[in-house]
Amino acid sequence: MTIKFNWPIIGHQPIVSYLQAMISNNTLGHAYLFYGPNGLGKNILAQYFIKSIYCQSNNSPCDHCAHCQQITKQIHPDIIYLECELGKKNITIEHVREAR
Repeated sequence: MTIKFNWPIIGHQPIVSYLQAMISNNTLGHAYLFYGPNGLGKNILAQYFIKSIYCQSNNSPCDHCAHCQQITKQIHPDIIYLECELGKKNITIEHVREAR
């Protein structure tokens, strides 16, 4: 099955190609860290990556299946979302431990 990726990402082509190849080749790592300054598109790139992993469509992500809808709403039971607390610069180790 060939996946047609539907990622409207502008720029970041090397990382987009890398992430899509990981999905296509079924060689996913156990974790990925998206980091950098605010406004680069890390969250949207991560969301398309996650949706493409879970989406059951060949046109991935489809944004219509149950997985895509749950990921959009951040309620997917298999995904943990970590964000900095208001006023904090980093995610704390305690926050990560709680998520585990």
